[in-house]
Amino acid sequence: MTTGRLLRESNPVPGEKPGFVPQHGDGNGGYVETSPSNPLPTNDAVLQSKIDELQTKIDTIQADIAVLKNLLNSYLGG
Repeated sequence: MTTGRLLRESNPVPGEKPGFVPQHGDGNGGYVETSPSNPLPTNDAVLQSKIDELQTKIDTIQADIAVLKNLLNSYLGG
């Protein structure tokens, strides 16, 4: 792997410029070949942490709503 450079095909058609093999960034400024044993990344750690943070906030709000509903029901005699 060469940092910062896309990989070229290793066995090009004679007389043709070598094409680029399927690849994706490795997160360190380099590229790695995409294959069934090394598929495209499908998880973004930053995005997942934001989703988890939002889920925590939603859970907190839902718990607060439940407390307020119980309070309201107790005041209304329900």
